[in-house]
Amino acid sequence: MNRLGEFERRLISGGRKHAVIANTRGAEFLIDVDGQVHVVRRVDGVPVRSPMPALVSKVLVKPGDHLTLGDPVVMLESMKMVSTLTAPFDGEVVGVDVVANAQVEAAAPLFRLRQSHSGSQVLTDTAIDFASLAAAPNAAVSISDVYARLTNFLLGYDLDPAGLRELTTLQRNLATSTPGDDPALRAHEDAFVDLFAEIGALYRPRTEAEVGDSEVTGTNTQEYFLAFLQWLDADRAGLPERYRTRLLEALARYSVPSLAHTDELEHAMLWLFRSFFPHPSSSAVRPRDFGAAFAPRRCVARERSQPDPPAPRSPGCSDAGSPATTGRLGQGCGL
Repeated sequence: MNRLGEFERRLISGGRKHAVIANTRGAEFLIDVDGQVHVVRRVDGVPVRSPMPALVSKVLVKPGDHLTLGDPVVMLESMKMVSTLTAPFDGEVVGVDVVANAQVEAAAPLFRLRQSHSGSQVLTDTAIDFASLAAAPNAAVSISDVYARLTNFLLGYDLDPAGLRELTTLQRNLATSTPGDDPALRAHEDAFVDLFAEIGALYRPRTEAEVGDSEVTGTNTQEYFLAFLQWLDADRAGLPERYRTRLLEALARYSVPSLAHTDELEHAMLWLFRSFFPHPSSSAVRPRDFGAAFAPRRCVARERSQPDPPAPRSPGCSDAGSPATTGRLGQGCGL
């Protein structure tokens, strides 16, 4: 799925592209797919979330209560100010997820509200069945499918925490069940580590190996990336030639051939930025964290497959948490 705007998406399913526009109206989801409008309602209630980090001062409702639009529901205290959260629409409280004196983060669910309907609005449609979209439980998973999804995640595309855990489990299962010298597995692993090194090199502090670099002096690559993100002009951002080459290599992953300011460049830079600062829903496992954990394992596997004793590895291979792991990991590991 490609995000085109606040409400617009381009969805690819079953090899076909679909234009999707999605918005919310109370407890309803209005979804336009290729010009056909659908209204989707959740029968289990809609979570109402905290608009900010706050302390729950008082909970004013309980499950089973019937509310009208604007009824006070929860009192929140933040920055020594108390604000009252109200019901966003008429409905019944299905469940309450917090208690008084509890600390909540922004977007944390507070309670669930099921919308009330008049007699003319009673739902008569059958429930939506998404079972046909799910993969068969015993469906064979190919190496290329797993690494294609991992690559998309590393490039900044959304992946929910449950999906990421499933994907990393599949990757580990492939690594343990496939022979270490399997050419397909090695090719995909090498490509994935190269991508990690390529993306990581765009946004990291300088390493000891770059101290004497005449083209990257004084300024770390984080500053170069943020400067180009601000101006979308390589000259105005002061990008050295070496960094421009690195950036072009990464942008080619998004089918962007140059640094000229275009809509395609804006979209690609957004995805690159998201690869360093992903959506909060997947922040438990960041793309760079996954790459840092994966690459040293690949280094060790390579060393074990070599007949001669391996040369000492660089700090980038031995310290997965150091800034060096976000650099040219492939070169540091002798790949």
